Amino acid sequence: MHVWFFYKRRVIKAIDKSFEHEINARRINEFREIVEFNLNEKSFQVWSNLSKIKLDDDNGINNLLEADIDEIVDFHFFRATSSSVKGAIEKNLLSRCTKNRVISDIIFKIFPEEPRNVNEVFYCHALSILIKIEEQKINVSCLPSWLTKNPDNIHEAICRLIRLCLNNFQDDIERKIILLAAITYKRIFKILTIILPDIKQLANIQHLITRYSSPEFCLEQLLSCPERNIINNRNGLSIFATSNFVSICSVENKFNQYSARQNLQKLWKLEVDLLDETPNYLQLLKESKSFDEVSPIEAYGVIYDNLGHRCLSLIKDSEKWKSYAFDNHKNEIDFIESSAKNNTQLLADKFFFGDIKIFNRIASGYGFEKYGYLL
Repeated sequence: MHVWFFYKRRVIKAIDKSFEHEINARRINEFREIVEFNLNEKSFQVWSNLSKIKLDDDNGINNLLEADIDEIVDFHFFRATSSSVKGAIEKNLLSRCTKNRVISDIIFKIFPEEPRNVNEVFYCHALSILIKIEEQKINVSCLPSWLTKNPDNIHEAICRLIRLCLNNFQDDIERKIILLAAITYKRIFKILTIILPDIKQLANIQHLITRYSSPEFCLEQLLSCPERNIINNRNGLSIFATSNFVSICSVENKFNQYSARQNLQKLWKLEVDLLDETPNYLQLLKESKSFDEVSPIEAYGVIYDNLGHRCLSLIKDSEKWKSYAFDNHKNEIDFIESSAKNNTQLLADKFFFGDIKIFNRIASGYGFEKYGYLL
């Protein structure tokens, strides 16, 4: 802790000194961009450090109950967790929601007015928190305008968020772009994991370091393996990349939808190029024998609506919201459950803004044509 405050003071003093005689106003923006980019890079390091912490035991749960809002939302909201961890996260946030000022901090952290970096799991945690707040009848007066016209109408906000989750944010293009970028980064990093030996070597080195430095009978030793490190690294990199994507596509904290969509198309082209340059990718994937295959990353955002399925899995435990979803969004639910095998144009509309050529090339690269997913 003392080291942290020491370095923080040094950074502030260095900034003061560097601008003491500066007369070029543009330098401030240049400096801000450099600092923001480097801080985004460090978020990956923080993710890597936190991902090594075991959360399901008593110590982990206690740490979650004491964690601050930033750690909960910026880290744990991006992870698929066990029911005990999810319960601790919600207990932490709900206990803070009884204080008016804190609940506004939580709401604005999770649902800022401007789009933020997210993934599919993030929105499910966010939806779960809103449902719990309503169930506990906690007063809210600060809901964002993109969820509801009435800042105190949490029922309307939940309805809106369920609709967005089920139609993949079809009604909110800016947040849809970020969500699609996050999914695309996951697929790209999965490809790189398979085709680049350096990534596997790094994971092996991390495993050996754990074996060398950790006590023999500790939990970290039991869980450590190269495949686990690969998954943690990939997840952390995708979060960092999405955060950087949002930063690049924002000017003065205003998200630029058109440049973001252009950058998203570049990501799809990169994915297509990687698949084209690796015609034996499916064979390499099969030979990798990674337990990661229980999670079909290749299908996410191509033929499988991960957000929609997670949303349905979440609301099935609530009779009220399950009934609402089936009464008001039957078409969206049918689409999610069927994966639109008979209408791939609908998949292209949902995940690629109607670009059937990109959809066909990516779906073909992953071998989905044998399941009838090409137009």
